[in-house]
Amino acid sequence: YRKGSCNKGERRIFGMNLIIVSGVSGVGKSTIVKRFIEENSEKYELARSVTTRKARTENEYYTFVSREEFQALLEEGAFLETNLYQGSKELYGTPGREVERIVAMGRIPVLEIDVNGKRQIESSADQNYFSPISICITAPPATVYRRLMARGEPMKNIVQRLKTAVEEINIADEYDCFVENKDLETAVKDMKAVISGKSATKRPDINKYRNELIDLIHIIQNTEGVGISG
Repeated sequence: YRKGSCNKGERRIFGMNLIIVSGVSGVGKSTIVKRFIEENSEKYELARSVTTRKARTENEYYTFVSREEFQALLEEGAFLETNLYQGSKELYGTPGREVERIVAMGRIPVLEIDVNGKRQIESSADQNYFSPISICITAPPATVYRRLMARGEPMKNIVQRLKTAVEEINIADEYDCFVENKDLETAVKDMKAVISGKSATKRPDINKYRNELIDLIHIIQNTEGVGISG
C-alpha cells in the first residue's frame, strides 16, 4: 500500500482537534510520535497515559500508579479511555484532565493508544467536542520481529504480540490514515503529510499484511518450537 495514505477527506483532517496514533508492539510508533512532536512542539503535545505496569526506562512518558490508585481514578470517571492488555494484564488509561490541559495550552493532543482506546474516544467524541483523526502505524513483519527480539522478551511473549498484531490488523480499516515505518525519517515525514491532508487517498492491503504476519508466526513455530494455536 502507499505510505502515508488517508481514506478520509481534507475537511475531516483540517477540522481535527485530537490525534490518535496506534500500532502493534514493535512498529516503532513511540519513536515516530516522539520525533514528530519534537519537530512540532508548538502545535502538538503527547498526552501522558496512566498505567499500572512497572517502568522499563527512566524517560518513559507515563504516570505509573498502583492498581488501587488506577481503580480509584476509574471510579472517579477520570479517564477518557482505558484498556487492559491481556498479555501483561496491566491497565492503561488516558486522563481527561491531561487532554484538557493540552487543549488549554493551545495545542492539539496526541494520544498513543490501541484500537480499543480509539473506539472509546470516538464513541464519546460528540459529547466531548472531539474531532479526532486516527493514524495506524505499521512496519514490515520481519522488522517488528527484530525489534521485539531486541527487547529481550521471552519467545512466547513475542509470539503472543504477533498474534495480537494479526487480530488488530483485521480491524485496521477503521483508521483514517496509515503510515508505514520502514525508516524513521520517512515515517515522520509521512505522518506530517497525512495530518496536513496532503497525501493521496489509497487503501492499504490489509490482507497481504495479515498474511505476512501469519507466515512469520508459522516460521517462528517451526524454528523455535513455540506452541501456537490457530
